[in-house]
Amino acid sequence: MLIMLGLLFLRCSSTINERKIFKERLNFTNCLLEEKSYNYIDVKLSKGYSIKKINTEGFCEYRFIYRDSSVFYLSSNIYRGSRLNYDNLMSIGVNGYNQRKTISSDTIKNEGINNKLYWSEYILGDFVVGYAGVKGERKSEFKGMVNNVKLLK
Repeated sequence: MLIMLGLLFLRCSSTINERKIFKERLNFTNCLLEEKSYNYIDVKLSKGYSIKKINTEGFCEYRFIYRDSSVFYLSSNIYRGSRLNYDNLMSIGVNGYNQRKTISSDTIKNEGINNKLYWSEYILGDFVVGYAGVKGERKSEFKGMVNNVKLLK
């Protein structure tokens, strides 16, 4: 009986952990960027978000907005990044990425804290991934989402 209860508990906790992650496939086929080596991006996200797609000057950005106002995003705009972190980037002296010549192995990482909330923006070759407005206790969760991005042709 004790073994059966233990197995039941193990099964339930495993199911709960599986439900915390959701996989999204994002369509970038109609997004502007000559250097783009992908059409889709798969990402594993923590549940509890609403999704917003933004098209600015032909560049695409997907934002995943959580109930606590934290935001995870992916963008095809490798020249300016996301408007979400514009003020944060300016505060550390970064005014866009216009001057660089892009190759698929380029990596640029900027991050910081603003009003006790974490932000980060990575330029990973030909796409941008980042987050803004993240509380300290969720920082590793958002870093995990950054690491779970996969480009697809």
